[in-house]
Amino acid sequence: MESVHYLIILVLIGGISVPAWALLSLVRFMREKRQLPLVDSSNSVVVLADVAVLIAAYNEAPVIEETIRRLTALIPKEQVYVISDASSDKTGQLAKRLGVHVLMLRKNRGKAGALVAGIKRFRLIHTCKVILLLDADTRLDKDYFPSGLPLFNQPGVVAVAGSARALDDTATKTVIGRYLLAYRQRVYVILQFLVKYGQATPGLNAIAIVPGFASMYRTAAVKKIKIDAPGFVIEDFNMTFELHAKSLGAIAFDPSRAIAYTQDPDTAGDYFRQTYRWTLGFWQALARHRFNVSLLCV
Repeated sequence: MESVHYLIILVLIGGISVPAWALLSLVRFMREKRQLPLVDSSNSVVVLADVAVLIAAYNEAPVIEETIRRLTALIPKEQVYVISDASSDKTGQLAKRLGVHVLMLRKNRGKAGALVAGIKRFRLIHTCKVILLLDADTRLDKDYFPSGLPLFNQPGVVAVAGSARALDDTATKTVIGRYLLAYRQRVYVILQFLVKYGQATPGLNAIAIVPGFASMYRTAAVKKIKIDAPGFVIEDFNMTFELHAKSLGAIAFDPSRAIAYTQDPDTAGDYFRQTYRWTLGFWQALARHRFNVSLLCV
């Protein structure tokens, strides 16, 4: 009887979804620990030369140079494409000065529209096998490509979800700022190690989001996705739901692979606005694609 009480408490605290996926994550971890690795890092079907990095940037002059410098230490600059979304600052000029490909839009199109413009302008569907969508303030781990690209070896994988870590912002001085960053890091640990890892178990394909801050897509799937669906506040939920709705393939995720560091909000106002947009983006995607008979919807 006492064990039933513990189970009830667990469900009341974490709901049904988190404990269920956490159990599956544990099962997956134990299985992969005993067996041979599901991913062969020594023989990737996708190599670095197959990748194009696409960055949609709006008024990102304070961070774009550092992002590009760190990025081009990992991948040739000829494979980096920056779309300045009608920026009023020097985002485009700074990127161009560093030798990467730059498209400077005259009219602001939003992130999704800028991505579509860049894909069309540089003919990325025809010139590369994989597109990495990267935010202008994201820092890739030095092993992002060596660890992430082999995930495409798994059967049917068309997207690799990046594993998020909070960027260590030593400039944050306020108590609320430090609290928000620490809290977000804990959220990343819980959702990625206990939920998303289980959802990405080969054969299940139940991941609800391939985050747009640093994730990779096969171009064969990108050409079938409506990236700039009208009215959406963010593009990544919609793109992920399109993968599922159109049965384009599987999403791979491993919290120890394809790691990238993202700049999280450190003020209450910024934190609220970000989470509001994320939540609205989820419900917009669900409303557009409706419920269907799938493990994702369950």
